[in-house]
Amino acid sequence: IKSQFHAFKQARMNATNNNNTATLQIDWPESYALKQAREEKSAYYYEQKISLGTGYVWSQKESYGFGCLSDDCNHMGEAAWASLLPLLKTLVNKNDIKYLNIISDSPVSQYRNKTIMFLVAQFVKQNRVEIKWIYLESGHGKGAADGVGAVIKRAMNEAVS
Repeated sequence: IKSQFHAFKQARMNATNNNNTATLQIDWPESYALKQAREEKSAYYYEQKISLGTGYVWSQKESYGFGCLSDDCNHMGEAAWASLLPLLKTLVNKNDIKYLNIISDSPVSQYRNKTIMFLVAQFVKQNRVEIKWIYLESGHGKGAADGVGAVIKRAMNEAVS
């Protein structure tokens, strides 16, 4: 675990010190149950959920949190990649990033599987970038991505209160 967090810290430092490097910490928590302002008791049985992918980007130019909302609660690799792709394209095309570090926990269904590796390889080939993916042990501490998710969930709860 110490080596994982050392790699995480080093990736963040590289991103803030080099103009062509960015580091992303991503999280895909469980689906979020939508609330209604005037919720009936029977609403529990017809609960609507959304999928919420969150993360944080560190780079020399700027650092910021991001979120991706979807009404499809599929948490498979394809869905995780689809939520990341617009951000990765922006970083590479508009910010001239050549080195990407992606940090996540390691659920096999979401990030650590052959589908993700295939899609990453295709992205690397098409965009001439280098991607390093750092997998952290699940359940060991909360990071910036978790904080972004908490802020988004709280804002959504307050909007209907």
